Amino acid sequence: MQEFFLVFGNVYIPITAGIFFLIYALYFFFIKPSNTRSYRVFKFFLLSFALFLFGRPSQLLLGPHPVPLIIVNIRFLVLCGFIAPAFVLSTSTINLFSKRRQYYVIGTGILVGIIYVLFTILSTPGSYPVFKLGDITAHDTYTPSFVAPFYGREVTIAIQVLLGLVLSLFTVMNILRLWKNYKKEKMVHRKYILINTGALIFALSFMIGSYLKQWWAFYTVSIFSAIIIGGGVLIDIKEMQNKIEKIIPLLKDDLIQNVSISLDSSGRIADMLKIIGKNESFDTFLVVKINLDHEEQRMIDHDLDILNNAITAINRKMHALMADKDFLVLPLGSDKTGICLAVRNYVEADKSFLMNLAETLHKEIRRKLKTQVFIGMGRSYSRFENLPLSFKEALIAQEYAQRVRHTNVISIESIQAFTEKDEKYPFELKKELLQALRVGNMPKSKKYLDEFMQSFIVSFSGKLDELKVKVYELIISISKAAMEGGADNKKIYECNTKFFNSADAITNIMMAKDLLTEFVDNVVCSVNTAQQKNAASSIEKAIAFIEKNYRKNLSLKEIASHVFLSTSHLQHLFKSETGQSITRYLNRVRMEKATGLLKEARLNISEIAFELGFNDACYFSKAFKKFYGVAPTEFKHT
Repeated sequence: MQEFFLVFGNVYIPITAGIFFLIYALYFFFIKPSNTRSYRVFKFFLLSFALFLFGRPSQLLLGPHPVPLIIVNIRFLVLCGFIAPAFVLSTSTINLFSKRRQYYVIGTGILVGIIYVLFTILSTPGSYPVFKLGDITAHDTYTPSFVAPFYGREVTIAIQVLLGLVLSLFTVMNILRLWKNYKKEKMVHRKYILINTGALIFALSFMIGSYLKQWWAFYTVSIFSAIIIGGGVLIDIKEMQNKIEKIIPLLKDDLIQNVSISLDSSGRIADMLKIIGKNESFDTFLVVKINLDHEEQRMIDHDLDILNNAITAINRKMHALMADKDFLVLPLGSDKTGICLAVRNYVEADKSFLMNLAETLHKEIRRKLKTQVFIGMGRSYSRFENLPLSFKEALIAQEYAQRVRHTNVISIESIQAFTEKDEKYPFELKKELLQALRVGNMPKSKKYLDEFMQSFIVSFSGKLDELKVKVYELIISISKAAMEGGADNKKIYECNTKFFNSADAITNIMMAKDLLTEFVDNVVCSVNTAQQKNAASSIEKAIAFIEKNYRKNLSLKEIASHVFLSTSHLQHLFKSETGQSITRYLNRVRMEKATGLLKEARLNISEIAFELGFNDACYFSKAFKKFYGVAPTEFKHT
């Protein structure tokens, strides 16, 4: 009978408990995915403890010494380095640990595990037979009691009891603090009370089981404690899902507002996207237009489900084409839908990925809605802040597809390619105009704009729809050139939005010319302002570099290289900003430092010359006399 209990407590119970913990972990992995901290830590705890439990029968049945010693040490390292830290972090969700404190918890656990392993190895000479299971003899580590100098049995039991006691006190403190505030925030704290109650049962059973050496009791109780903790984690997951359901509509409204104007709150939006499991680095925008005839429009007035049907079809197809985190579908009105994409990883593998995606999407929507669909694609940008530009480009491409070329799917790059092939379009003048804009040259910008508009009038007079699309495209191109010239992105976006709205009201070619003239004036001013700031910054950096390195044999090329300018450009900027050449400024700095060294009288003339970067004392003396009108020796004795 005794042997039956030994087999039952050391083989069947830990295996049964291990299977339970493994299945429970798989349930949380695949059935209840979430981004909550309690979920992430708890599933890690379940897997670690399942490994710990399966280790017990392995420790006994895989052979005599040193196998039981090796496995028991691995089990306790898992307990101290993985299970205990996960235990502490999961019960502490009310007061989130900083990363540094998390490392302290994990480090402390590993240290305790190493101490346990050390004393076990030093005090365990072998193993002893425990029971027989068929033809297999089970062996356990033989660690004698009260054996000097290590007292391994007492130390290891003491470590286990102490670990259980610390974890118990930790959870008791959490429960008391939670219970104190329970009436104030019942819904908020209920999940934490469940988590900590289950954790307390787990810690107490571990402490008592270790003291009485009745591990089977601890294994059994751990199942019930895990069920209680899991209940708290499920509440946490449910609360997070409710929050996400409330956040998504707000997020979509916020994102729509920002991509149509600017992304001042891009950091906050990125955080919100991360919470709902979306990629916080969206780089591309698509606009989908559902072309409705009058009969369909009347139907929409009575039933708005057609847009929902389109969004449902888009979502379903996008799930088949991309990972869920890499796209977000946004309603833009009664007949338009926007799609934010993170495509850089996909495009690296296949440059035609985006076009293939849009064409597949077009076929799916056509099949579902039985109506004409137009899709416009913006460029992919490396920065999240440039998403508004991709949005504007997608709108232009969609309008171009519908009004100009009657192409169902088109990208902004394709529009420019078509433009280049159009013999009537003044492409070379456009290039000259954009180059003048990049350098902030107002006279040339106006000159090339006038010449461009004269050719533009010939190409698009009387074609209002095509004219508007071309104006949109020009605004985008001019905006991009301005940002390449260093203009402030925020100001360009604001200017961009203002003139986009004005472009909607264009009714003739002269209105288009006046609008573009005003837009170019605004953009050139922005570029000039930015370049003046950049110039001032470059001069400040050059002066700081000179002040720090005047003792060296500095060359003009070395200073220019430090501020990333050509020597001629640096000389021009320095002269215009300071009123003196850069060589004279360097010489003045050295001469001012020289007067201080001469007054101190610590160094002779030659030493001072070399201290200031002069290779020749005579040359220093001549330069000093030319600057101050007296030789250094005379100045030193005055």
